[in-house]
Amino acid sequence: GNLRVTSIKWRARQGSAAICLRETTNHALILAFGGREGPAKPLNDLSVFVYKGGRGQFFQPLAVRGETPSPRWGHSLVRLSGTNHLAVLVGGRSADYVCSDSLYVLSAVEDDNVHFLWEPVLDNGICRRFHHSAVASDDSRVFVFGGLDQIDSINGETCKAALVETNATEGQ
Repeated sequence: GNLRVTSIKWRARQGSAAICLRETTNHALILAFGGREGPAKPLNDLSVFVYKGGRGQFFQPLAVRGETPSPRWGHSLVRLSGTNHLAVLVGGRSADYVCSDSLYVLSAVEDDNVHFLWEPVLDNGICRRFHHSAVASDDSRVFVFGGLDQIDSINGETCKAALVETNATEGQ
């Protein structure tokens, strides 16, 4: 199947996160999520950036299902490998300055066409984080380092979460 998209103009922002899904010598497929346009104006849009032949273009996927994460910035988006799970979204900060402990898995699901699917990971073990670093291991564990857990409180604790099987993994 094909991924259905529409061309968009990328809005200026800060605190968004992106991953590279596929890359060759002269081509890249990148996903970007969220960020903020200004104080108290976080976003929760998922964009696809296609780089080809020295030029790039942003697109908005037309088929995004599941529970879309709330608007946020200062989060991380970490590439996953080995399954139809593409990435995991970790933490971030909301419009009301609350640091999030949420974790969402973004998957690619193919039926008649390809669509993206957001699924929250409940009871995930991740602590509240904003402006942190995160990485995923090959066995689907996510590690979160540093960052803020409140507006002005730096946290040195390392958090770990093991991703659970979701409907997308089971092929539904």
